[in-house]
Amino acid sequence: SDTETIRKRIERAINFRRSLWLDATLRFYYPYSRESVPAEYRAQIWLDRWREHFLVLSGRQGEPIQEIYLYTEEGTYQAQRSERGEYDFQELAEGDELQTVYLAVQSLYLPRLRYTEGDHYIPQELTRLLDRSVLVVDQVNLAGQRLATLWLDVNNGLALRHHQYDPHSQSLLLDVDVTGLLINHRLPEQVFMPLTVGGG
Repeated sequence: SDTETIRKRIERAINFRRSLWLDATLRFYYPYSRESVPAEYRAQIWLDRWREHFLVLSGRQGEPIQEIYLYTEEGTYQAQRSERGEYDFQELAEGDELQTVYLAVQSLYLPRLRYTEGDHYIPQELTRLLDRSVLVVDQVNLAGQRLATLWLDVNNGLALRHHQYDPHSQSLLLDVDVTGLLINHRLPEQVFMPLTVGGG
């Protein structure tokens, strides 16, 4: 596979026909994490193309959901977990940003957003993740520095895992690992109702 073919596959990765459910673990390393150990999060994404609904749940790994982001044709909503463990949905004003949206971008869109003219992809091996065939590729810049390693689903181009590196030191900055994936399954309508999502 040449660079242009791989790039086009990554660009088209989210152009699935009907729906997507994705569960991912994200580990941020120094300097993205100010701590000596990686900052570890979990993000779960529900995307229904037919109804144009988009839901993201996120929080620290091993802890309750901290933030919820919901987009429907009726509006955009957000909720944060209170000290009482409750979620109070409020309509999101334009320009407001949540950690949930940032984590969703990292999980789903980062490989296509991180491409710069002149970068090229070097195939490494064929392997399997989540019982799916994946092509492992390194993304390298014009200076020959490795920027990322991507584990791309052979069938749809979706990155089931990706590592982002500091181009100079080659230290690992970000590790995104998809742990669950369903494509083009029917998603229940109640998932995208604020009260249902918030457990209220």
